[in-house]
Amino acid sequence: MSSHRAQNDGRPGYPKKHGDKNQIPSAFQKPDEELEVPEKGVSWRAPEYIYREKSTDWYWILGIITIAFAILAIVLNNLLFGIFILIAGFTAAMYGSRKPDILHFHADERGIQMESKLYPYQTLDFFWIDETGEEVILIIESKKRTSPYIIFPVAGIDPDKLRNYLNQFIPEEYIERPWTEQILDRIGF
Repeated sequence: MSSHRAQNDGRPGYPKKHGDKNQIPSAFQKPDEELEVPEKGVSWRAPEYIYREKSTDWYWILGIITIAFAILAIVLNNLLFGIFILIAGFTAAMYGSRKPDILHFHADERGIQMESKLYPYQTLDFFWIDETGEEVILIIESKKRTSPYIIFPVAGIDPDKLRNYLNQFIPEEYIERPWTEQILDRIGF
């Protein structure tokens, strides 16, 4: 079985840094590293999310908001909700300091796979590759009501190559970034 190699076409790294089109984040320190592309399909590696360094002010604000809402819950005689607020604030602080893992993605004739989780094309309506934000992302609208949108980061591969491959199986249609994704971006996640 022969293997093919994807060529680095000089496109900006993931995510795009302001002013420097060739700057690549630490997860991609080897921009010339070639990713293996199996005979049938397209593969890439990307961090599970874009890590944004949090300042001490960010943690102070989170702590103040958490404690204020916990005190309010206790004043309103809802001790259980106050405890829940404290746990949620602590969890948000822990998640905010966590560095992302580098994940392997693969699209083939069966569907799109992230690590060991396969999303078959039969469960997907359409896709959109959004190149307008800080990072390039693949947004997929699913037929499942519980998770209508699936978002994959795209890095180390030409988005047009991925677009052309996916068009063989599901249609491309504009999908706006989900509001939850926009809110998480605004608060630094």
